[in-house]
Amino acid sequence: MTVKQENIAVEKDSAKKFLVNFLWVVAFCGSLFGGYKAISQENVLPIKEISISGEFDQISAQELHSLIVDGVSGNFFTLSVENLYQKFYALPWVEQIWVHRVWPDKINIEIRENKAVAILKDKGLLNDKGRVFSTNATHFKNILPLFAVASEYEQEAITAYRVYEEILGETGVRIRQFIFDRRKSQTLFLSNELEVKLGRVNTEKRLGRFIKAYEQNLAEKVQKIEGVDLRYTNGFAVKWKHKLKQVSVQTTNKQQVTKV
Repeated sequence: MTVKQENIAVEKDSAKKFLVNFLWVVAFCGSLFGGYKAISQENVLPIKEISISGEFDQISAQELHSLIVDGVSGNFFTLSVENLYQKFYALPWVEQIWVHRVWPDKINIEIRENKAVAILKDKGLLNDKGRVFSTNATHFKNILPLFAVASEYEQEAITAYRVYEEILGETGVRIRQFIFDRRKSQTLFLSNELEVKLGRVNTEKRLGRFIKAYEQNLAEKVQKIEGVDLRYTNGFAVKWKHKLKQVSVQTTNKQQVTKV
């Protein structure tokens, strides 16, 4: 009988401890719920300041203001950052966004704007990461070069383009069109109406060699040149423009006019 009484006492003690622990858990959850309910009120710790930083050429202040008005709801704790991301990324010119809470009532938003480098033929604006971010390229047709680049080579073409622009340097000539096919064969159409065939290998060296010759004696003759082919080991070929001329040829009893 003594053993049974001890077992009953132990069971009662365990039940009492379980009940106490359970009541503590209930009280703790209740306090959490009450605390969340309290801080979820918009008049508790309201957001008083929102700052937006970044360098903007295409995103307007009005667009940013509208996004803030539509996208910010709740207080310091309940603000939906995910909702802000969705709102801002809906703007084509927004490349990346960071949202930071600053205690007790401030939100800092950093934005990186897309930098348009070229127009990818039949697709739209190409950024410096080789990604098309907008199909609306109308405004940039006379500003940015036109790229005809094989799929998946966009980033490689952007890198090559930057190098070529640097080589062109102070000549005042710029790239207006850039062809980069699946074999990586490349052709440039320059602002002086010159077609430059670079080929696939040693393209930087080839263009640099041509620019030296161009600056020395070809620049003054550029109006007579249709294009150049740089796909040679130690030089390049120049294709001259040929205009039709009337040449008099003396024949028997009559004069024949021949075009050459």
